[in-house]
This record gives sequence, C-alpha cells and structure tokens, in this order.
Amino acid sequence: MKYLKYCIKCGSANIKIKGNNMITCSDCNFVYYHGIRITVTCVLKYQGKFVFSFRNIEPQKGYLDLIGGFVDPGESAEEALIRECKEEIGISIEKKDIKYITSFPCLYSLYNVCDIFFEVVLKEFNPVLDKKEISEILLLDKKDINIEKIAFESQKKFFMSYF
Repeated sequence: MKYLKYCIKCGSANIKIKGNNMITCSDCNFVYYHGIRITVTCVLKYQGKFVFSFRNIEPQKGYLDLIGGFVDPGESAEEALIRECKEEIGISIEKKDIKYITSFPCLYSLYNVCDIFFEVVLKEFNPVLDKKEISEILLLDKKDINIEKIAFESQKKFFMSYF
C-alpha cells in the first residue's frame, strides 16, 4: 500500500491510507479498498508421490514449487487450476477430480495473496513442460520433501500442517 501515491480515479496526490487496505481521496471522495490476489495451488499426486516442479522464473527461481498460479478475472478457482495445469505441464484435469484442501496467506513479491490448495490424483502422467516457467518435474515421496527447498511460505506451511 505504501507504493500507492495517487488516487486511481482522478490522479490526485491528496490521498490518505487508512489501515492496511483502505485509500480515500480528498479531491474526488473516492474510496478504494485494496484487496489481495488469489492463487491456486495443485497438490498433484501420481502413484502415491507428489508432483513438484523446479521454478525457472523469479521469484524463487530454482526452488521447488507445486503447479499453480494466479486466478484471472472472470475465472473460478477451479477453472484457474485447470488452466494452470494445462499451461505449465500440459496435462488435462477435470473439475470433478479437484478436491479442495485448505488456504493460506502468502506474500508474493510486493503484494499479498491467498493461496488456495486443491488435490488432484492422476491416473496417468505425461507432462509437457512450459520451459519458460518450469525447468524440471520431480515425483517425491513425502519423506523426501525438503521443506527448505520449497519456494513459497504458503506451500511450506501446507506441508508442515497437512502431511
């Protein structure tokens, strides 16, 4: 919020930040409530193992990551999860196979997100990687997951809490 310097409606610098999400403009009386971004994370399982990727982009390039990403305007969380799985690793999942697990807050670069976790158990797995985003795929047993090598705090919290 500290990076917002002008009213998003009229461009005035006469704004006041109240709390951690409200901005008011003295010139046009516009009130803006700054929200969070929503991300989806897919806890993919294949043959009893967890599907991880190595990130090939910042932030956290080279760290372990689960498949997922931002929910686009007009998308449901499930639609975003289906899209992200197709874009990142070329697999098709169906809405009926998606199971909600939990959500955690996370700081991503300079903004806050709510990361929604879903589980999908795969019957077959033939990934085609988007090499711009992912350098490699790993299938890991729970005992082989190194929490310190996971890219994002929400995913670390997830594995510490649920498994």
